[in-house]
Amino acid sequence: MEQRVNLYRPELDIRREIPIWARLVGTVGAAILAGTVLWWPEWITAQRLHQEVARQQETVSTLTASLAELTAAHRDPELERLEQAIAAMEQDREVLGEAAEALETVRGGLQGASFAAILEFLAKQRVPEVWVQRLTLRDGNVLFIEGHALTPGDVATYVDLLETYAGAAATVRDLLIRGEQEDRTVAFSLEYEAHGIQ
Repeated sequence: MEQRVNLYRPELDIRREIPIWARLVGTVGAAILAGTVLWWPEWITAQRLHQEVARQQETVSTLTASLAELTAAHRDPELERLEQAIAAMEQDREVLGEAAEALETVRGGLQGASFAAILEFLAKQRVPEVWVQRLTLRDGNVLFIEGHALTPGDVATYVDLLETYAGAAATVRDLLIRGEQEDRTVAFSLEYEAHGIQ
């Protein structure tokens, strides 16, 4: 018969069972430690880049301010005066160009023009006190104009415009001004006869 003796005592076993909560805490801790070790260099690099960007922005701001100061310090008042004079001359040149075109239109009159040119001229006239209500073409070269004005003097201003444009190429005739209407205006009619209309 064999006899066995068990010398094993469980409390002396160095391979003890680790509880589940301790294993879980250890795993989470190891993951956090690994993440921190991997993340830390990236965070340091990002912080350095942010600091470098801030320094560069500060340098750019300083240089911009210095450039503005230098520009202001070296700005020649004579140069500014000349630039303003050139700008004024450009504006004057544009106004003179428009005036020259208007003068050519007046000088040219209606010679060799068509009624389209006359109608375009009439459409561009701005006499706020005169309202043209009807234009009728008669006999191929007579434009009959009817309208209203605030005063007889306003009609005279309008007629002067027509005569100035046409010169000798057209004649204003049969001007008729009727007295005050119900709307406190004067009615007028006239014939605008063009010579040499094509």
